[in-house]
Amino acid sequence: MRNKVMLSITQTLSWNSHAGSMYSVLQHSGMIQPEIRFSDYLGMTGSAFQFITHQTCSYIACTMFNWAKVYEAFLNRVGVKTDIYFAMPGHSEHQKHCRMAEQGINTALERGVGSV
Repeated sequence: MRNKVMLSITQTLSWNSHAGSMYSVLQHSGMIQPEIRFSDYLGMTGSAFQFITHQTCSYIACTMFNWAKVYEAFLNRVGVKTDIYFAMPGHSEHQKHCRMAEQGINTALERGVGSV
């Protein structure tokens, strides 16, 4: 049996005790970036939406996680060239972004390089 170690961790006070506990443990263990505030954590994990989303909907889809920034940084770190184009349909930039993405995909395929 392993020895148990008691840690002196102060829980972040919150209406969502689970999120407050998780954030506190991540902070204490150095597993969360110092600039990420508790409110950011709530939004990025979807915890902020858990109790305010209608019961017929899944709150898990609600998040303010900046996937484009995080994924692009990760892919660049592992050596994958990344271009991200984003504009909502109906937005003035939408068609321009679609053409730029299509051009990048076609160029990659012509060079024999995979493209997603």
